[in-house]
Amino acid sequence: MKIFILIATLFFQISLLKAEEELEKLPLIALLIKNGHLDRAQKVFDELTEKEKKQDLARTYTLEGLLALSGENYDLAINAFKQARIAGQKDPELSIYLAQAYYAKKDYPSVLEELAGQTQLFQARVRLYVLYCDSIWQLNEKQKAFDCLYQANQMHPEATIVDLNLIHYFNSLKLYQHSLEHALSERNIKRWSGQDLITIASLFKEQEQYNSALQVLELAHLLYENKPEAKEIKLQLARIYLNQQKPMAAATVLDKTNSNGTPIFPLELAEIYRQTGHYVRADYLLHFVPKREDQLKQKLTLYLTQQDYEKASALDASLSDVSAQLPDPLRYALAYALYKTRKFEEASFHLSRVNDQSIYDKAIKLRAHLRNCQENIWLCE
Repeated sequence: MKIFILIATLFFQISLLKAEEELEKLPLIALLIKNGHLDRAQKVFDELTEKEKKQDLARTYTLEGLLALSGENYDLAINAFKQARIAGQKDPELSIYLAQAYYAKKDYPSVLEELAGQTQLFQARVRLYVLYCDSIWQLNEKQKAFDCLYQANQMHPEATIVDLNLIHYFNSLKLYQHSLEHALSERNIKRWSGQDLITIASLFKEQEQYNSALQVLELAHLLYENKPEAKEIKLQLARIYLNQQKPMAAATVLDKTNSNGTPIFPLELAEIYRQTGHYVRADYLLHFVPKREDQLKQKLTLYLTQQDYEKASALDASLSDVSAQLPDPLRYALAYALYKTRKFEEASFHLSRVNDQSIYDKAIKLRAHLRNCQENIWLCE
């Protein structure tokens, strides 16, 4: 299988090189853009002579606009697409490209002007229809935006993106109960994917509607227990339980193992058990954390919680590789552990790197105390 993939990849690269040799430059640029080779497309475009550009001005400007759009240079993209239109470009896709550029610039009136009456495009592309509706919403024409989405829903009854935007709009107007009813309607429950339900829960969490988010995630947990989305659903559900001060409910959701008996969520579970005082269980779970950096940071947090300064300070050498990524509160706590175990130089090293203003004064005071200890060791006996 690997040999087949390697041969296929090599064949594609040879074919692409052959295309570059045989095609004229404008068709080649279009091919490279289509296949996602944007850097190479830009390189070939930059090498165009004025004569080559003038062979087909409408196409040249369209390609320039596409490259600018992909590079998020929206002003250049808009100008290029306009020039393409002047040069005779009739492709209806041009309206889509211009609408995307205007939307990115938050020029919503221009989006509406560009897409007005584009029924055929809306029938083919539901996301374009939603972008049109959202431009109306951004112009504060709320009822028109709702009407627009309802029409999009009728045209694309299978597309959940329309309903996701409806929920977003309901939440924006603080119509949370209406939003939840829409999310959990019999029609929509049959249509949501696991990722849709995660998105809906996130929309409720953004508004601090945690009970609604919990209902959505509990439904997702029931419907997608053995599906690929299950892992992310469990994590999101556990976070909601923690937010509601239900750590053991969170632990129950996450306390699952792989077929070989190893825990699926060792880091998250270890943190929950640390917070609830189950230190032995937390320490055991940390052995299964695959990323060494995460394992060391969590071990340090665990030992500091237990006020086991000997174990915490013993991690200092192991943490040297990831020291730069230590958050300042944890760095200060490590310095305190080093101070408590009389490793004054190491403690001073970490304190000198604390920049967080909320603990900066504490770090200054501890550094001053360290200097006193170093000069008068008997003060710290």
